[in-house]
Amino acid sequence: MEAIDVELGDFTLRRRSLLVSHARATLARGLEPGEQVVLHDRVRGCWTARVAELDFRPVDTVYRLDIGAPLSAQEAHERVLGRTAPIHGRLTKQDLIDLLGQLRAASRAVPADQRRDEIRADTALCAE
Repeated sequence: MEAIDVELGDFTLRRRSLLVSHARATLARGLEPGEQVVLHDRVRGCWTARVAELDFRPVDTVYRLDIGAPLSAQEAHERVLGRTAPIHGRLTKQDLIDLLGQLRAASRAVPADQRRDEIRADTALCAE
């Protein structure tokens, strides 16, 4: 798994999305859509991320990464080394962290007004 050094600002963390230049990140190879990576910010620590989109430009490739959950330094190190393979049929802590990150991203995709309307509709059905 690739590790990418970045600077994560408050806005970037609120948006949970980041653009990364292949050339500036000095990646050894190209990333694929859906690929998991580890982001490292010297101030904010390590985070999971997933390649959401690729933008091929004449002199560079730019990746849009969806930022997932924070990781401890040890968890990030284990991911980069590939030591997170689960025992057959069992979920690892990393699997759960990834699932929570995906759930967070999915909940942001639904507008807040729509979520409130759905909750009100569900509440009304329960009251009947």
